[in-house]
Amino acid sequence: MQELIVGQSLEQERATRRRGEDDIVATLAEVADILARLHALRPPVVHRDVKPSNIVRRQDGKLMLIDFGSVADALRDPGAGGGTVAGTFGYMAPEQFAGRAEPCSDLYGLGATAVALLSGRSAHELVGPGNVLDWRPAVVASPALGALLAELLDPDPRARPGSAQEVAQRLRAIAAGETVAPSGRAQVPPSLRGVSLADVLKGKVDVSQLIEGIAAAARGPRSSGLPPDLRLPVPSVPRPLPLLAVRKLDAYALFNLAVGATFGGVGVLIGGTITAFSLLSEAPEGMGFVGAGVALLFGGIGGVLFASGVTRWRRARRVWRHGRATVGRLLECGRDRSVRVNGRSPFLVRYSYEVGGATYEGEAGSWSAILASAQPGQALTVLYDETKPEDSLLRIP
Repeated sequence: MQELIVGQSLEQERATRRRGEDDIVATLAEVADILARLHALRPPVVHRDVKPSNIVRRQDGKLMLIDFGSVADALRDPGAGGGTVAGTFGYMAPEQFAGRAEPCSDLYGLGATAVALLSGRSAHELVGPGNVLDWRPAVVASPALGALLAELLDPDPRARPGSAQEVAQRLRAIAAGETVAPSGRAQVPPSLRGVSLADVLKGKVDVSQLIEGIAAAARGPRSSGLPPDLRLPVPSVPRPLPLLAVRKLDAYALFNLAVGATFGGVGVLIGGTITAFSLLSEAPEGMGFVGAGVALLFGGIGGVLFASGVTRWRRARRVWRHGRATVGRLLECGRDRSVRVNGRSPFLVRYSYEVGGATYEGEAGSWSAILASAQPGQALTVLYDETKPEDSLLRIP
């Protein structure tokens, strides 16, 4: 007897709208809970075909895992030992091509499902040579989530997380912004995986590799190599924005205000002094015109810079107070050598973001040192004005 489930699959949701990472992480954690319950049965129930089209969100919002056809086939033929190849290309773990399916195979499918939801593309489109899922260029994710995906999608089943329950816990820790310890299984050096004392005694193991593996284990887990997280939570409205705080959000707003006021003020002072001197003394004819010209020139340049700073500050305050948050993508980042303050230059950042299916690009300056190691493609927090989506503001640590 089969239950009729009314709802929409994650595949259908993916085709109609893009979702933020926080929403996707919450969804993945709920699916991991389902897998944890299946794997806790005795014997464990391995679904073998975890993918977006097999995950349905009911009308009450609860997720359901459907299509247990591969499980039924295995139960009808216990003698096969799980040796039947079952699954969907792109979402199948490498061991499933050899007819083996384990609980960690479902974790691979969960990782491939995460890739599909984060990238907006089906996993089979990202499969490269050797049936390896080349997901990194297509996915924008926080470092913690990226590290978890790397473990879930490791071709070696023994390198994946120990259980679906562990995955659910780590996903909820990521959602809460907590520090997530890497899976203990992923820390085991490749040269030590599956090595037994009998293998060493029989000479099946290269001793030099064994020593190297022991040394690597003693050094501790290697860094994931992922760039720093550029996203920050956005305070709830109302969000007052003091003038000096704009420096962290728009490096050029306060710079233009300060330089414009200084440049214009000094220029007007010098020009006014020359003009006054020419009127009060026997200065050569035309000296007063020179003073007026200096005042107009420097005052005009300073006024333009100051007005630009005011405009940028007002725009930043408007977007900060009333803007909506979304996840953008870093396009380009480098030092702006044309601006120097105390020997330092700000970073000039170019980024893109999507609003209502349209893609917008923005440009901003920042003094944040974390941008020194930023790389194109990273996720970052963007605030945009709903009435003018082209007006945006970066939120950088």
